[in-house]
Amino acid sequence: MTAMLFIIPAIGAVLGGVIGFVKARRVFLPAILGAGCGLVVCFFLKAGPGPVIALEETDDFDIEVIKSEKPVLVDFYADWCGPCRKLAPTIEKLADDYKGKIKVVKVDVDKHPALAGRFGIRGIPTVMLFVHGQVVQIMVGPQPEENYRREIDAVLNQPVPSPDPPY
Repeated sequence: MTAMLFIIPAIGAVLGGVIGFVKARRVFLPAILGAGCGLVVCFFLKAGPGPVIALEETDDFDIEVIKSEKPVLVDFYADWCGPCRKLAPTIEKLADDYKGKIKVVKVDVDKHPALAGRFGIRGIPTVMLFVHGQVVQIMVGPQPEENYRREIDAVLNQPVPSPDPPY
């Protein structure tokens, strides 16, 4: 994505320069405006991570999931898996609906076989719900959206443990 910060404004500058030259025989100002438009496009492309975090590095799992203060819904999937592709819109919808309340992380088992082994993934899609780094629910195979909501709501509606009394 970092390369996009250079490529898109450069394309904008070239297009702006060409259009400016053709229309008004001016290059500099239209090129600057084109580059500015490219930066605006980059800003909107990078405005923040989407509601679903696609795990890039295996080491990031502990940071994103195990050490998370929020509950985390983890979708173990593979690109070639038909049921996984069928489940993807449901996972996206859950991520949108519960944004700010839970994290949603997708783990490609082909890219992260060590994680699949660590959690005993034998079939995909497998969706796990983590709370304070511990697995509290495992759902194998595509489930109706209501099943995921029921489990997430159960976790979110649990009372927050109070700290030990100071005596």
